[in-house]
Amino acid sequence: MVSAADGLGPSSPMAKHVAVSQGAWLANYRGHRVLWLAPGMALLAAGVTWSLLGARRPGLAFLSSSVTVAGTIMTAGIALFPFLMPSSTQPDQGLTVWDASSSARTLFLMLVVVGVFLPVVLAYTAWVFRVLRAGSRSRRSGATRAGTDRERSHHVVLQLDSWSGTCAGIRRTQRHLV
Repeated sequence: MVSAADGLGPSSPMAKHVAVSQGAWLANYRGHRVLWLAPGMALLAAGVTWSLLGARRPGLAFLSSSVTVAGTIMTAGIALFPFLMPSSTQPDQGLTVWDASSSARTLFLMLVVVGVFLPVVLAYTAWVFRVLRAGSRSRRSGATRAGTDRERSHHVVLQLDSWSGTCAGIRRTQRHLV
């Protein structure tokens, strides 16, 4: 990118100028040598994953393969920065990080909405988890309600036809718990 991008100003995809040059995708790596750690980490983690699979350590192999994927994605992101979607036909019209960002006002509004609704969603999720967990505990332990000699439980069982996946019939069962 030849023209400077204003990170705090309004986003205008047409207000930038991009020049095509040979080897420009590696410019970030040439300018900052520490960024070579991302592809190095991906390659090293891929080798570690291979050896862990051979040693039959699937849990550690999963973790190292996750590092491989993260390193690969970081490698591509570093090479493309500041572009998110570069245009091969008209380089000036490629999508950059600054073109894709929202305004400061929109970001602040989103922060307020998340600050209000995230606690509500978390509280509701915790409540549902507590209610459903209590119900599954009583069924697992076989506990009956206090003060009753017998409890009748009605179950509707759906029999699925294994070939067509349709409901072949409904059977009602009744069992008595003492």
